[in-house]
Amino acid sequence: MSGINPLVWRGAAALGGLLALIGSLVAWATIAGFEASAKGTDFAEGEAVLAFAILSLVAVGWRHLVGETQETAPWLDKAASYLGIASTSRGSSHWAWVDRAASLAGIAILIAVVIKWIDLNGLADESGGALSIGAGIYLALVGSIVLIASAVPSIVELIREAKGPTGETSAAGSKPATPTMSAADEIERLAGLLERGILTQEEFDAKKKELLGL
Repeated sequence: MSGINPLVWRGAAALGGLLALIGSLVAWATIAGFEASAKGTDFAEGEAVLAFAILSLVAVGWRHLVGETQETAPWLDKAASYLGIASTSRGSSHWAWVDRAASLAGIAILIAVVIKWIDLNGLADESGGALSIGAGIYLALVGSIVLIASAVPSIVELIREAKGPTGETSAAGSKPATPTMSAADEIERLAGLLERGILTQEEFDAKKKELLGL
C-alpha cells in the first residue's frame, strides 16, 4: 500500500464526504403530478447523513491541513492517549483516529441510506408509482461507499505495521534476525514512510546511514 499516494485516498475520502453531503440536500422522494419533493434533511436519516458527511470532511481536512509530518500539540497527544483514539508515536498510526472517523462515518451513512431506501421503496410500491425515489439518496449511497473504500489502504497499512514485528519473529522462529536482514527491513520500512511523506529526505538519509554504519 505504500505505493499509493496519500493524497489519492485522502482526496477520495473528501469526494465521498462531499457526495454524501450534497446527496442529503437533494430530493430523496418526489410525487408524480405534484411539484412537491422531500430532500434528505426532511428525514431523520437524511439529517444523520448530513452530520456524518460533515464529520468526514472535517476529519480529512484536519489531516490535510496539519500534515502527517508534524507533531500535534502535547496536550492533544495526552488527551488522545487517554481516550485511546491515537498513538503518541510519529507515523501513520499517529493519525489512525482520522482514518477510523472517515471509515465509521461512511458506514453510518450507508446504514442510514439503506434504511431510508427500504422505507421509501415500500412507500413507492404502495403508492402505485406515484412516489418515486430521488437522486439524492443514490448520491449519498455512492458517497458512503467511496468513503469506506478510501479508508481501506490506510487501515491495511496500519494492520501491516501492527503485525510487522510478530511476522518477523514467526518467520525467523526462535532465532533473532541477522543484522543485515534487520537493517534491510528497516530501510525498506523507512522508504515506505518517505514515499508517503511521513519522513523527509534528510531524515531518511540520516537514518539509512545510521543503520548501515556509515
